[in-house]
Amino acid sequence: METCGFFIETFLEYIGKTCINSYMKLRAKESLKARLNKIKAIVTDVDGVLTDGGIYLSGDAEEMKRFSAKDGSMTELAQQAGILVILVTGRKCQATIRRAKEMSADVFFKHDLGLAGKSFLEVAKEKYGISQSEILYVGDDIGDISMMRKVGVSATPADGVAFAKSAADIITKRAGGEGVIAEVIEALMKAQSTWNKSTERFKVTTSSDFDAKI
Repeated sequence: METCGFFIETFLEYIGKTCINSYMKLRAKESLKARLNKIKAIVTDVDGVLTDGGIYLSGDAEEMKRFSAKDGSMTELAQQAGILVILVTGRKCQATIRRAKEMSADVFFKHDLGLAGKSFLEVAKEKYGISQSEILYVGDDIGDISMMRKVGVSATPADGVAFAKSAADIITKRAGGEGVIAEVIEALMKAQSTWNKSTERFKVTTSSDFDAKI
């Protein structure tokens, strides 16, 4: 029975790798524009993307992080356009939980996913009904590369590690903690032709337009 179980496990692992390889080949043939049009969710790492990667530790167990306010306002704009924004991180702390709440974004901790025996992609399919091709993932470090290669579109900050830059479809102009997600959201909404409509109310009236109304 143990031998049978081993062969079944090996076969399932082979099938899984074959499916991933097939998907990656198909992904490579599609243009970035076509893949961006399919995106329904932006999934982002926290440290090094939403923050500058610095971790401020005090004498107790809690830690502090610095976030960019720009990401919060742009996340709201994305959500209004029907784009989900989800946080995934390996470090569980109250600062991250608070920031996710402020952004009205769900947050998943890798340790919790591991205890549940599920990958984030499985949870994304079950909870949100989105497939890997409908996810834009933003990561900055070696631990993010596996996810970056599996999703529809991947992005990394200007100061992401070299391996992340090699795997990324998009490299932002901004560094981690400086509004990376805001930049990604703008690029995605422009690609999906929702940017102009969503930002129409923010456009400033020019002096000539003002004079004409007087």
